[in-house]
Amino acid sequence: MDASAARTKIDALLDGTTKAIVPAVQFSDDAYTSSENTEGMNDRPDGTTHLSKNRYVMTKVAQAKYGALLGLVERYWKSQGYTITSVNSDDRMPAIDAQAGDGVGVHIQIGFPGNVTLSAGVGAVEDPQTRYPFGPGTPLPTDAKGNQDLMPKVDDPFWSH
Repeated sequence: MDASAARTKIDALLDGTTKAIVPAVQFSDDAYTSSENTEGMNDRPDGTTHLSKNRYVMTKVAQAKYGALLGLVERYWKSQGYTITSVNSDDRMPAIDAQAGDGVGVHIQIGFPGNVTLSAGVGAVEDPQTRYPFGPGTPLPTDAKGNQDLMPKVDDPFWSH
């Protein structure tokens, strides 16, 4: 698969997943990144890369709502033909992984305190020969000192309480 086709698949998956979360949440997207795939004992490049993108939920999600959020996401992934490959049901930091037959994988993790990260990727993409094949992307939120700030700050009547 070439990088452009992989990008289309990743965007469709992240967009569909986010739309499946009702009521809607606000989010910020990271840039696409590619990391070289290697093989053999000497880790020789195999000519492909792993292309991925993270989406950070900026809406605060209360711990009591983790199950509801993950349930919506899991149902959406299954409806799209994804197979759930891993579930971490930890009360404070749960996660789910899923995979499609075409090599597209997706992951959701709830970190502490309630920061939600969606990640999607394709494992075998023609090597675009650059770490950021589609440019740096939209800048992520920053704090007063200019440091990246991905902690959720958007209060929602449903998700945050």
